[in-house]
Amino acid sequence: MQLLFRGLVSPMVAIMGRVTEKVRKWMMGFGFLAIFCLFCAVRILRVNPWHRHYIAILVACFLWLVIWSLGGRPVKLKWNVPLALSWYALCAAMALSSMEVPKKYFGVEALLMVAFPLLAYVWQGGAMPEKWKECFVGCIRLSFLGSSLYTFLFRPFTEGMRYSGFLINPNMFGMYLVTVNCVYLSYLDKQLEENKKMSVCWPVYIELGLNVFLMYMTQSRTALLSSVVLFCGWFVMRLRFSLVEKKQGLFVRRVGLACVAILCTFPVFYLGLRAIPQVVNHPVRYEKDALFAGRAKPGRTALAASEPRTAASGGLACDVPAPVMEDSTLSRVWRAFTDPENDDVSTGRIAIYGAYFRDVNLEGHRAVGQKIGGVPVAHAHDNALQMAYTYGGVAGVLYLLLEIVGLYYAIRYYARFRKKGVLAFFPLAVVGSFTVMTVTECVFLPYVFPAFVFWFVMSWLLYDEGGREAQRSNKRKKV
Repeated sequence: MQLLFRGLVSPMVAIMGRVTEKVRKWMMGFGFLAIFCLFCAVRILRVNPWHRHYIAILVACFLWLVIWSLGGRPVKLKWNVPLALSWYALCAAMALSSMEVPKKYFGVEALLMVAFPLLAYVWQGGAMPEKWKECFVGCIRLSFLGSSLYTFLFRPFTEGMRYSGFLINPNMFGMYLVTVNCVYLSYLDKQLEENKKMSVCWPVYIELGLNVFLMYMTQSRTALLSSVVLFCGWFVMRLRFSLVEKKQGLFVRRVGLACVAILCTFPVFYLGLRAIPQVVNHPVRYEKDALFAGRAKPGRTALAASEPRTAASGGLACDVPAPVMEDSTLSRVWRAFTDPENDDVSTGRIAIYGAYFRDVNLEGHRAVGQKIGGVPVAHAHDNALQMAYTYGGVAGVLYLLLEIVGLYYAIRYYARFRKKGVLAFFPLAVVGSFTVMTVTECVFLPYVFPAFVFWFVMSWLLYDEGGREAQRSNKRKKV
């Protein structure tokens, strides 16, 4: 595959080598922000009628990123063989299933087989892989700050409803915020490792507080659980490193200050979200906008994909009566455990899991969704189960294997590069949080931003970082 990749990019190397690093970084930034804008369009316009257009735009973005990433001829890299075998075995299983049963959402396996590994190869085999990775992480941060500004100005919060931010679904907004959370924890980790000045740290703490606030407002249990697991895992690892290196005082101070910043900014952001859209007085409502609320009848089990909604109209008011709403996520979880007849924790997911599992076969199915008890369900609310249903049982097993092996290599990357001045925690944060998140939600299409970030980070890990550094060292010695 690397010979194929080198052949594809060779004609452009001489031309792009003359372009300055600054220009290439700006151009790549535009490419990543274009993918983020594509994600916004996907989640606002809905996927069904426009899939082929989304795939075409994503391919164009990949070509743009590959071209502007070229600063020299990429070197040959060592594969992380177990992960590469898992990756390409999954791609092969998906391709075979697609040949047997054509898919409604076609082309995913081709992007995984060629586009993601090609861009990762150009980065990893080039001269500045860590700079490009920091550019990518910075673009995620920029997308969050820009979308948050838009959200505070034009997307009013309706009291008692779950907040969808700049999207139309609070669950998807929550998953995007989990991806952003990976960015800020990576910055926090790097600042701790390098003992950065507080003048550098405070913006990260405040932006992390904004992320936590918006995630709470979504009341997305999937997002909150993923973030809690991510933070606890990072906290335990960081505490251990601090104790071994006798830096526990620094660790406690920095984490404590971050928590104080989150708590102090929470009421400020809440008041701002209530007041600023009122002052601007130009609420933006999408055609397919919806207000999500809690279920009106505690004893009733609702399928997660068909959760009761109230259609939104212009302004802050609704044209139809709002259903009885719950106070918060905590009250929903508490009632679920105290009422034995209530399936509120799973939101009907157990019924969905059972229906999808019963329909798993070797060939797969054309569609992603199905009807359960006459109710249309959009997806399986679990990535591995969805892979097994859509692409066959073998693909489901291989996807689980890919997540496990990828988690190992993400941990190894963190251990290797923690002290080298890079955002070493980012791959582990993405792979770990996405694995937890997709136990109760399904997001695998590569033009959906959380899935794009996951697949892209996993493709970085296909190539051995130590092998790349050794090759560059040998090359410099020969010169």
